[in-house]
Amino acid sequence: MPTNDKSSNLMTEEYESIVASCADNDSSMGISNRHISHAAILTKHIIRKSQSSVDILTGSLPELFFNQIKNHLADALKRGIVIRIVFVNDGKVCPNLLSMVQQNKKIQVYELTSAAKAAVKNQINHFCVSDNKRFRIEEIHPDKNFDTDPAISATANFNHPQEAKRLRELFDALIKFSNPVSA
Repeated sequence: MPTNDKSSNLMTEEYESIVASCADNDSSMGISNRHISHAAILTKHIIRKSQSSVDILTGSLPELFFNQIKNHLADALKRGIVIRIVFVNDGKVCPNLLSMVQQNKKIQVYELTSAAKAAVKNQINHFCVSDNKRFRIEEIHPDKNFDTDPAISATANFNHPQEAKRLRELFDALIKFSNPVSA
């Protein structure tokens, strides 16, 4: 049965309330998401709770998604948080992100080398990890257009140091096979 806008907004508000509570209480409960709007909610709260760093490994950063997290990224930068983003796929880096890079050197954007892209294409989970504590990790999926297909499956956790450390180590390994993207 299709949902109307009012019930959809209510479900989104309830989801955000649950995520905010988990974030604020450093909950170790796993949280699932199946839609890009839920991905943005989880990512916003991961960034909001960050104390030193945020690393994002992504295929692309759709404008729709970026516009939902950009204010949290800007706030994190004001708090001195270091943000690193690595693009796995050949993609367009959204202009708003490049503008942010020009304004603040604490945000660093990279793209995997061609050889690294070929080695990991559609074989690596995209993720966001913060402070070796919190993370959101997607199921492996092919390149897609989120404007026409907003479904995305992932799991997040606000207090799982072991998995967050593993993701941070993977990110650090992949960044060695990346080149800076200039603004």
